[in-house]
Amino acid sequence: MKTYTPRPPGYWDAVHVDYSAGEKMGDIYTRHGCTKGEFDHHRRQAGWPMRHRAPVNRERLLARVLWLINRHLAAMEKNADPGAPADVAMLNQLMGSLERLSRLAGEMAPAGNRVSREAALKDIREKLVRRIEELKRD
Repeated sequence: MKTYTPRPPGYWDAVHVDYSAGEKMGDIYTRHGCTKGEFDHHRRQAGWPMRHRAPVNRERLLARVLWLINRHLAAMEKNADPGAPADVAMLNQLMGSLERLSRLAGEMAPAGNRVSREAALKDIREKLVRRIEELKRD
């Protein structure tokens, strides 16, 4: 196992300058004599942002949450105990996530698309609430 060797003062400042300047990661490791793991650990500890983080596609997230809700509803309907409290709690949690994501997606959408998207999401929410209530009664 490799032992940790403390770095001299200013070492990570110099690494950060190269990192912020957009230097290739391999060049940074070679120039400063650090490993990828060592660098990643320090980057997280120091709170340096990742340089090439992929943008979040909120529309895909919304679609994924809707898919999960529908899948869970289908599994509940096949189950022997479709109105189990754990299932209903899971659906409520997914609905909360859906609402938060839809709010974020609405903030990102052009003004004209917001009204139709909000109406569509409200309709989906109402359908899901009715379905949850039906499952509770069964």
